[in-house]
Amino acid sequence: MVIRFDAVKAHATGSDANDRTECNGMKQVFGDRMPPVTGLKPFIGHTVGASGVVELILFTESVKRGFVPATPGFAVPDEELTVTPLIEPLPVKDGIFMLNYFGFGGNCTSLIVSNRK
Repeated sequence: MVIRFDAVKAHATGSDANDRTECNGMKQVFGDRMPPVTGLKPFIGHTVGASGVVELILFTESVKRGFVPATPGFAVPDEELTVTPLIEPLPVKDGIFMLNYFGFGGNCTSLIVSNRK
């Protein structure tokens, strides 16, 4: 069974090494079926240990209101990454979403959430 994700919330640290690593990981998972990608860190900054829960709340509340937010401050795609974040909000009613999180010390996880009935 193949699950089609409606969007990905990237951890999107904004650092070259982390963003390249995350994009490469997503390309390995999704191949040529890359879902729309957004980053929320520009909305809230890096709130250290609280960033995961704050981004989860921001993302799920946006979806409840009918959209996946665009990535604020994003302007120029990096052609080497081949992953371009949303520059406009993406209308959604329901879906399956992957939220990526990187932690200090190499702790990395993806949380899968859905509001499909």
